Amino acid sequence: MKYYIALYQKLKEIYFSESSKVNDLVLLCPSLRLYEMEDLTLLKPLSLITDPSQIAGSILKKQQVSYELNSLPSSDKYWDLNPNNTLFDAYREILNYAGVKDLEQGLETLLASENDKLIRDGKETPEYKAYVKHMKEYEKQLTFIEDHLAQFDEKMTEEEKRNWSDQLTLITLKKDMALANWKIKGNKEFIEEALQVQNKLSETDRFLDLFQSVKNYFDASEKTDVTALSAIHDIHFIPYDFMENESGWRNLFLDKNEMESLFTKAKADSQHLPAQILDIEYDEQYIESIEFDYAFIHLKRGWFNKQIFSSTCFQWNESQPISDGETISTDFKLPAFPKVMLLVKNLKINLVDAISEDQVINQDQLIHFGPVILKQQLFINDRTKQKFLKTVTNKGTIRSDQLNYMIRKADVAETHTLPEKPMKEDSGIAESAIRTRSIPFYRRMKPMAVNLPGRESPSMESAGPNREALSLEMLPFKGGGLFTKIYVNQIEQASRVFFNIHDSNSGKGIYKCSLSVKGTDNSRVYEVETDQNGQISVTIPVGSFEMEMRADGYKALIKNFRLENANPVTLTFSMDREEVKFKSYFLVGMVCERIPKMPQ
Repeated sequence: MKYYIALYQKLKEIYFSESSKVNDLVLLCPSLRLYEMEDLTLLKPLSLITDPSQIAGSILKKQQVSYELNSLPSSDKYWDLNPNNTLFDAYREILNYAGVKDLEQGLETLLASENDKLIRDGKETPEYKAYVKHMKEYEKQLTFIEDHLAQFDEKMTEEEKRNWSDQLTLITLKKDMALANWKIKGNKEFIEEALQVQNKLSETDRFLDLFQSVKNYFDASEKTDVTALSAIHDIHFIPYDFMENESGWRNLFLDKNEMESLFTKAKADSQHLPAQILDIEYDEQYIESIEFDYAFIHLKRGWFNKQIFSSTCFQWNESQPISDGETISTDFKLPAFPKVMLLVKNLKINLVDAISEDQVINQDQLIHFGPVILKQQLFINDRTKQKFLKTVTNKGTIRSDQLNYMIRKADVAETHTLPEKPMKEDSGIAESAIRTRSIPFYRRMKPMAVNLPGRESPSMESAGPNREALSLEMLPFKGGGLFTKIYVNQIEQASRVFFNIHDSNSGKGIYKCSLSVKGTDNSRVYEVETDQNGQISVTIPVGSFEMEMRADGYKALIKNFRLENANPVTLTFSMDREEVKFKSYFLVGMVCERIPKMPQ
């Protein structure tokens, strides 16, 4: 988590270097939030979705993702998903309970009392015509004064200066006379009083039009079926094409020294980070550097208009205030709203040269980078010979019962203090980077309690005094080091399985095909990818397994197989080509904008 926080800190610094908005708040997302391209594509307006197959049967899934990305922050220390407290729910309540009825009644009163001071029988009144005539004469005299003042020159003789001064006095007298005529003959006070009423009517009318148009959006969705409701969940992404190409994406490389420095800065600015995360010690000695692509994706919603709050016509008389302009908490109806996603893709964890393949492919361990799970496979760059790890980007694997079971086994193992293993001779690195603690990571934090109107959330075991509540749904990271040991109670028979994945048409091996192997009658999970020849071998215990094969440009393939004994096995599968992209994005943080203080 240490270097994961460093990654977040770097993105935070970059964002503020490009944006100077004082109401922006960059918040860490401490739990794993992985979105695939198909998830985010669903949120686009229908007019921007070119593939009809993506629309069919996706409405409920679209709502789920929309509720997640519209979650309101409940703290100024982090942002996480909270479908019980969303932007459209809070915004809809504000629209329903704002003091618009009083405003509408006041507008009707003004309209009823309106007289014919300005317009009579569809024509301008004589009083208004006189007002305009004398106003123009007064403005003309002001122009004469400005022109005369511009003619003054210090080089003029004393006689010329006296003449200039006498002319200024005469022009000023004409200006005063024009103002007097404007007041008396031009009915200045009488007409301007009518103009003030007219301006107030116009401002109120514009506000009510804006307010009603937004409210109609919600009212229409409640009276119609779920299909119409899906329009509320539309999000316009900026840049809109970040999923189709590299628009908005930039590459970043962070070495160990810079990550240490960034983590130090994050700790110094700990008022905006949960103490539960910063207090944990980590052993990340195997990490040499990280590389990744990042983008700041702006979220625009057609139904949300914050100008409503800045209008002088807006009224709010409810007991719960909307915002105080500073505090982010559930004490306010809408203290801030999410507007920019901090997304990361193509994350690579570069390792020190001395690490061995056996340390990585050990089937009795999990590999972590903060909340991100890494593949159980050591990759080596052909050109630089740099050793690195890749992230698991298959949500089905991450959310599987088998993986959660393995994480729980790792938690149980960490509750017992174990002696440190000896160092390998001449290696300079311990055999494993296990750091044990008496209290697992998940027990030092408590889920975020959400109080609904008229209902109290069940009390959670306290994680200590003055600790921030933190939601940990989908947070697989439990260990303090890169590797987390999983202790197996019995010796398992294992077989060496050789996978061959090739193109169904050409017969050539598929490079970088992701294999997600999950046990159906055991708790084993493996995530690896094929080499240039479409091959990979993995040692897998005896049992039944389900394997999902995913590669860009190919249709996903799911197959089941069973290992009866420890004999080596070769499994060959062919995949059909299809224009399917499996890009995945990690949500590292969210930029939220504070709502200014609302007058009560």
